[in-house]
Parts: sequence; C-alpha cells; structure tokens
Amino acid sequence: MTTILHFRGLKADQAFRAHVTRRFTFALCRFEDQITLTEIFFKDLNGDTKGGEDQQVLVRIRLRGQPTVVVEATSFDVNIAVSVAAKRAKRAVKRTLKRRQGAWRKSLRNLATGGSGEVLTKTG
Repeated sequence: MTTILHFRGLKADQAFRAHVTRRFTFALCRFEDQITLTEIFFKDLNGDTKGGEDQQVLVRIRLRGQPTVVVEATSFDVNIAVSVAAKRAKRAVKRTLKRRQGAWRKSLRNLATGGSGEVLTKTG
C-alpha cells in the first residue's frame, strides 16, 4: 500500500509525516491487499490567524476493481482530524468491500439456482 501526503497551508515535520503514515497503515492494514494507493490531503481552511475548525484532512483511497473511497475530517487540531479521518477511512473501506462481497455472493447464488431460488441438481 502506497501512501502519499499532500500539504497546503500547513507545515509538517518528518515526525508528523511518520505519525500520519503509521496511523493510516494501522487503520487500513487488514485491507492492504485491496488498496493500491492512499492519498492524504492536509489543508488549513482559513489560515493561521483565525481559530475554529479549520484543519481539514481529506483521504482518497483507490481500491483494486472497486470505486475510489473518499473521506474527510475537519477539526481545530490536525491530530484529531487525522484520527477521525483514519477511523472513517477504515469504516468506509470495510463497507465498500462488504457491499462488493455481498453482490458477488448474490450473483453466485443466482448462478447456482438459475434465478429460481431453488438449487439446481443433476440426477441420473
């Protein structure tokens, strides 16, 4: 799983970059064989001079053969926004993969039953 960090209006040292990478790797490690790329965008929405919820973390996760998952978190503290975004990313990827698995199982069931709901068997 490749992780790319993008910063706009925020300064990040190497320790913060390592923390973010670890946090998302831990949150998404069980799906790493399904994830091709994780991009994390950091943005200070209204600059350093104003307070309020202005630290935004947007995460774009590209899955193999699946739609791209995008989650966002905004907070007054970038560390809180990272934690919230990681939790949301994990939940969103899990939900997306589960939906696909359910559709796959349903199509197999229809194939096995011929769409009638009864299992087709060969006799003779």
